[in-house]
Amino acid sequence: MDGQLRGRDCPGPLGRAPGGRRRALGIAALESYNPSRDRSMAPRRSAMAVSELKKPSLENRLTLLGNHPFFAALEPADLERLASYARTVHLARGEALFRKGDPGQSLFVVVDGLIKIGAPAADGRELVLNVMRKGDVLGEIALIDGSPRSADAVAMADTDLLVVERRDFLPLVEGRPGVAMRIISLLCQRLRNTSEQVEDVAFLDVSSRLAKALLRLSPGRGGYIAITQRELGQLIGLSRESTNKQLQVWQRQNLLRLVKGGLHLLDHGAMEQLANAPGRDRLHSTDSTSRAH
Repeated sequence: MDGQLRGRDCPGPLGRAPGGRRRALGIAALESYNPSRDRSMAPRRSAMAVSELKKPSLENRLTLLGNHPFFAALEPADLERLASYARTVHLARGEALFRKGDPGQSLFVVVDGLIKIGAPAADGRELVLNVMRKGDVLGEIALIDGSPRSADAVAMADTDLLVVERRDFLPLVEGRPGVAMRIISLLCQRLRNTSEQVEDVAFLDVSSRLAKALLRLSPGRGGYIAITQRELGQLIGLSRESTNKQLQVWQRQNLLRLVKGGLHLLDHGAMEQLANAPGRDRLHSTDSTSRAH
């Protein structure tokens, strides 16, 4: 899936469509139209609505692409050529980059912000597969095989991304075994991460699972994490109630501070100890206990 098994432009004012409603546009239409920030329509849009803005410098784009394993096998001349093609887009929090079933013609590099990769259910529920952060790449498999997107990608915070089109990237891959091996390596890492995520849900207790998730989402060794308790619970297979119960315990212990739309991680070291504490096969969570009975 994109951002999981199918895969790991800058802030500014947005224009308004006639009548104040946001249009749903593909990347190809970005040059001619900037959608408005009508957040009421953002959560369940079926197509990407983004604003294209001024590109970062070529040097910055080269750094972003060259620092990631996915692009590191390219020759300097090829990398510079790809960076010259790359465009930038900006998503406001809650806007969809793409939806499951959308055409897969682009790869994205997160410049700043957070992107949630999720699988929607017909009844409105969602399975959060991954959260992509600065430097992460998503959409690489659809970029290669051209198949429709296999998951939703939605901004969890104001997010800037580089966009690499399939037509620009594929010619650089053909005849370059080193690039193909990088792609295979990245996909293997995605698979390992998925296996670890499944194992954590099956064998770790609530405290360890939640602590590991917060460490993955934390910028550096602490700071603000922009994620709702519902999204956090979806990421680790817990109800919002169970997630909130554990977070409240940690807030009373001054390990974190809850705020609207996220939390501040205050004690990174203590969270590491909780994540690494022996918790396999204990399954002490309220949800697990209730299911067992």
